[in-house]
Parts: sequence; C-alpha cells; structure tokens
Amino acid sequence: DPSFTDKRLVAKQDLMNYQVVDLQGTAVSDEGLKHFEYQLMVEFLVLKKTKVTEEGVAKLQATIPDACIWY
Repeated sequence: DPSFTDKRLVAKQDLMNYQVVDLQGTAVSDEGLKHFEYQLMVEFLVLKKTKVTEEGVAKLQATIPDACIWY
C-alpha cells in the first residue's frame, strides 16, 4: 500500500518481534530503513517496489548481516 510511509513504519513498534517483514509496494524509503538497524530478529525483509535505494539496502545489510533482504 503506497500510503504506508516511513512515518507509519516508525509508529509500528511491534515489527521488531517479526522474523519476516514484507514492505513491498509501500512508500518506505532509506530513512525508514533506519528503523531496522541492528534488529537481529529480522531474518527476511522484502523491499521490492519501494522508495528504498541500493545504497540504503547496503547500509542496512551491514547492520543486520544475517538477514536476507529482497530488493
């Protein structure tokens, strides 16, 4: 849903309890990815068709190296 933005993502405090997070088709950007930094519970993160950049994915991957990020 494109109405799901970085602001709405940050308001979702319970996301860190999930191992799989699918944000495909949302308006989440690199700024929103900061919400996932060092969240080692996240194993799979789907970021296809978002406003996230390759650089943002690379920075995030460095903070959660064992996570599988689909971009």
